[in-house]
Amino acid sequence: AAFEGCEHEAVLQLRDAQLLVFLVERAAVDGDRVRRRERQPVVHNDYAALPTSRRKGLPAGHAELVRELVVPIQRDGLIVAILGVGNKAQVYLEKDTRIVTYFADVAWEIAQRKQAQEALHQYARRLENTNALGQALAAAPDLISVYQRAQQHLQQLVDCPNFGISFYHAASQTVTAAFVMSDGQELD
Repeated sequence: AAFEGCEHEAVLQLRDAQLLVFLVERAAVDGDRVRRRERQPVVHNDYAALPTSRRKGLPAGHAELVRELVVPIQRDGLIVAILGVGNKAQVYLEKDTRIVTYFADVAWEIAQRKQAQEALHQYARRLENTNALGQALAAAPDLISVYQRAQQHLQQLVDCPNFGISFYHAASQTVTAAFVMSDGQELD
């Protein structure tokens, strides 16, 4: 539905354009204008004609920029990223702006879903590791085995070579080290 009224040729031209994705801070041209003032797509159909004060410079080795179309990706009233396309053979038109804006929006949604899926997978792994730790501790035959198994599982979870269990005695307000391990060696 978002591509209604857009010719197939425009989609093909955009597919062949050089896609450049910039974080907000790295927009090549007028990032400030897109971010703070207009919050709208910006089109430069003759990049070389822009005053040098408006050209922010391109990374070393970047292709020559002839023309560009930069669209902000907004969520909850904030610009979270900027997507730009450059060097289309003809000038950018309003239909190009609609297509790139739609593409940027869809790409951001997909990226957000992938990030959420990854976070969910990481959370599930942590729960599995925590469950495995509980089972290992319950099966330990003695207190030293409990400490050792706790150290092994926590080493996997947080990648820390040092581990210690201390007890706090409220009546005397003292702390007693019960078990300390450093780099796989139990310390006295």
